[in-house]
Amino acid sequence: MKKIITAFMLALVCMTGFAQNAAKDIYTRYSGKEGVSSVYVSPAMFKLIRKLPDLSVSGENVNLTNIVKELEGLYILNTGEGSLGKALSEDAEKMIRSGKLEVMMEANEGGTKTRMYVAEKDGIVSELVLYTKEPGEVTLISVCGKMRMEDLAGLLED
Repeated sequence: MKKIITAFMLALVCMTGFAQNAAKDIYTRYSGKEGVSSVYVSPAMFKLIRKLPDLSVSGENVNLTNIVKELEGLYILNTGEGSLGKALSEDAEKMIRSGKLEVMMEANEGGTKTRMYVAEKDGIVSELVLYTKEPGEVTLISVCGKMRMEDLAGLLED
């Protein structure tokens, strides 16, 4: 029985690790390649930001503190539509089809498709993904952390 429980826990840890590293793996694959713009904000930067006082958007009733203080990584990739864009699109769509992400929003306008996905369990969002594909350009943004759904919903309120 102990072996079964141990095997189950190991499998659970492996699945969790794979799910959380999909965006990082895609980022690592494309970052630094010619024609790819990339930005990575590390956990160390978010630890530094956690020490700052409350962050708000000037002129707006928005407080970003609860969200920013819980972020663990931000990955941004952008490239043209050529072979790298096609490959990035395929990898992004494979990550999306993995079943871990749920669609929150989809918009199609003038050839531009934008979709927002979330990985959420019990009101805690572990990943927020924005994927945009337009003529000549592909963008993938992944925000990882432990964000409360109610804090994210607060950003949408007036």
